[in-house]
Amino acid sequence: MFVYGSLMAGLEHHDVLAGARAEGAARTRTAYRLFAVDYYPAAVPGGGGPLEGELYRVDDDTLAALDAVEDAPELFERVVTALADGSEAFIYVLREERLPPSGAARPVPGGCWRTWREGQGSGG
Repeated sequence: MFVYGSLMAGLEHHDVLAGARAEGAARTRTAYRLFAVDYYPAAVPGGGGPLEGELYRVDDDTLAALDAVEDAPELFERVVTALADGSEAFIYVLREERLPPSGAARPVPGGCWRTWREGQGSGG
């Protein structure tokens, strides 16, 4: 599982990955647009650039818990993405029709949620 936002180590929902094996830092090869929607990050396929995040090996129970946290498949979809190292992993992407109107979703330049949050003064 590739995570790029609140599921990363030290952030709000990382505890859901407590039983998962961390595989380290990772980057997508697939391009995404990253947004701040209210308090949470949301990636939308296309445009933008690669996302910076972390890779985890998860079991079926953890995958089910992640689906619940991400409100999949209603809000986010779990899809396969290409990673920079040539491998593939699941990622949660916001369903395009759920992206709020312009202004309600702030673009996150650079594809790194943690760096953007730190720059906003909200820690991480």
